[in-house]
Amino acid sequence: MQAVDPALIADVRVHEPRPYCSKHEVIVILKDKSKVCLNPESDFTKVVLNIMKRLKTIADKKKTVNL
Repeated sequence: MQAVDPALIADVRVHEPRPYCSKHEVIVILKDKSKVCLNPESDFTKVVLNIMKRLKTIADKKKTVNL
């Protein structure tokens, strides 16, 4: 688990604990299509998740305005 250059992140996927995997997982997909697993407890991961959440909120607001 490691930090990556935020400029290289294309997408972030969060997998909550489930019956066959008891761990919370955060996977980033990079622009070159590779995947990196991040430590969900690290400060870096928390910042990345907050930024992605804000970007999603902004995108959702734009969709609502354009309707």
